[in-house]
Amino acid sequence: MTKNDILLQMYMDGKLPNAVLRQHRNKLLVTRKPNFTNYQATDKQLNNREKFRLAANFAKTVESDPSLKQAYQLFTKEDQTIYTVAIKDYMQAPRIHGWDISGYHRRKGDSIFIRASDNVCVTRVMCRVINVFGFLLEENDAHYHPDIDRWEYKLHKNHNLSAAASFHFKAWDLAGNSTIQKVRIHSSIARIKNST
Repeated sequence: MTKNDILLQMYMDGKLPNAVLRQHRNKLLVTRKPNFTNYQATDKQLNNREKFRLAANFAKTVESDPSLKQAYQLFTKEDQTIYTVAIKDYMQAPRIHGWDISGYHRRKGDSIFIRASDNVCVTRVMCRVINVFGFLLEENDAHYHPDIDRWEYKLHKNHNLSAAASFHFKAWDLAGNSTIQKVRIHSSIARIKNST
């Protein structure tokens, strides 16, 4: 009988009442049983638990919805399940890494490029053009170019914007999470802005 077998037998017989057996790197470990008597979760921990509960519900929905299941299947690696990929996607919003407004000259048809990523995939990027007074001048979806891994937004109108005007970029992922990035138009229009 090995040492691990003896420890397991003692645990099963109740001779290790304040201990917990754990498997770590193919080794059986005996650790002290955690004591949660005076434990009180912080607001951050409670929020994380609630978010994880919602993520688990979302993952179950994905598994029961054939179209969502098929979409997540495309991004599942060999050692992953659709359930775990859906949870990770729900827990993490997409990121907007940068933008290129060097092609913006206030004219219809000018191109703006947005770089966005997600742990699964970015499904949509939208651009809003806001004037100095906060009024929406135009809003539409950007088009994805897989060859350059960028989203392109083409202006639909001519603009007469001041340096205080702004672009608002918004990106979504498969789980429905979104991220907004606001970019002020500087006096030098031909400026490439990148954020890491």
